[in-house]
Amino acid sequence: MLADFYSNCINSSIDAKFIERFERIQCHILPNHLSSNAVAAAIQSPIAPLSPVQRVDPVEIKQAIKPVQYKEFKDSFPFSVKMSLLETVHNLREKNILSNPSIQSKLMVSIVKTVMFDLYNQRLSKFFRQPAVPQFARPLCAAAKALYTRHSLFTMMECNSILGRQDIDIIHGDKTGQLLRLAKFIVANAPSQSFNIQTPNQDPTSFLTNFDNLVKLFEMRDIKKSNELKQMIAKAGQHVFSNENQMIAAINENSNFAVKAAIAHMESSMLKETSNNQQNSVIRQIILLDSLVKIQDDLGWIVANHLISEEMAMELPFIISELIISLAPHTLILVDSFEVNRK
Repeated sequence: MLADFYSNCINSSIDAKFIERFERIQCHILPNHLSSNAVAAAIQSPIAPLSPVQRVDPVEIKQAIKPVQYKEFKDSFPFSVKMSLLETVHNLREKNILSNPSIQSKLMVSIVKTVMFDLYNQRLSKFFRQPAVPQFARPLCAAAKALYTRHSLFTMMECNSILGRQDIDIIHGDKTGQLLRLAKFIVANAPSQSFNIQTPNQDPTSFLTNFDNLVKLFEMRDIKKSNELKQMIAKAGQHVFSNENQMIAAINENSNFAVKAAIAHMESSMLKETSNNQQNSVIRQIILLDSLVKIQDDLGWIVANHLISEEMAMELPFIISELIISLAPHTLILVDSFEVNRK
């Protein structure tokens, strides 16, 4: 399927832009066959990738991603996933295979997602220090924990697979209930909104690397999926609920739409909160990479609903690859910034 996708890209985009993208990624995959054109393309990249020789302050990074522990988290969580990533990266480095593009790609996406949850929890914790905790804070906290747990289990299994291990302790059960809690808040409090969607007609790279555009895209996705959930509930003849149990039952009956709406709402909140006034260039690229991976994970729905153009969808894998290449030289700094003590 992926091969077919890239084949279509090649067949429909044989132009200078495609060749430029391909050569830039080729620099990473085949460093011994680096061309002068590829070097020039990398230097002129609109993403302005971080250079491997650029100074990155480990202390500044560690302070920026310092985690906030919620009392509801068990002592082993999210310590376990960070320890797993740390051990995997150092193990691969000792074996001199950390630069393998496939492994590097998987690890960087997992590292970036882990950092994003810590960045978001920093923002959420501020709401709990207010005299009156906002109504939305607790449902968001529950949903954040649910998605962090899901991500952690997947990442630990991926790390074990990379290292050739089979064992993993499953210390947490299904967290769908916590996502449905956020869906309940959405149904009860978020008004249905209507808007005219106009597929953006801009340069794909300029659009997809602009935080204002991404925040708006995620907000529209959030609104549309929330509306879809409410419409599914309304189709069952449930417009008004006489009590809370009736609402919960309606949400449970449409749990598939409810979970999708909750995730879209969470991801919109995460991007909006973490991208605001973020000055550190490494952290900005982390937020950007995580956001683009989330778009890629839901690409079919996003394109079908005209939130981005087909041209942007075709460009997306190349931008993601470039961001991974940019962040790859700083992998050790990122995992060493996790607050875990290696034995």
